[in-house]
Amino acid sequence: MTVIKKPKMTCFQLTMAVMLNMLGSSIILMPTKLAEVGTLSILAWLVTITGATAISYVFAKCGMFSRASGAL
Repeated sequence: MTVIKKPKMTCFQLTMAVMLNMLGSSIILMPTKLAEVGTLSILAWLVTITGATAISYVFAKCGMFSRASGAL
């Protein structure tokens, strides 16, 4: 019987996972902070949407280059 070991996550992968969780929570909490600013918050939302779209596009492109199936 052969035992297949799954590779563990590297330090870089763990760091990226924690960083993305922190960024995701800050995007969720952003409306309460931007409500204090006023009408300028619309510009901040546009910048946030653009940044989130760029990050998701990069991850989608990186996923195309991965030969392994499944998640991290």
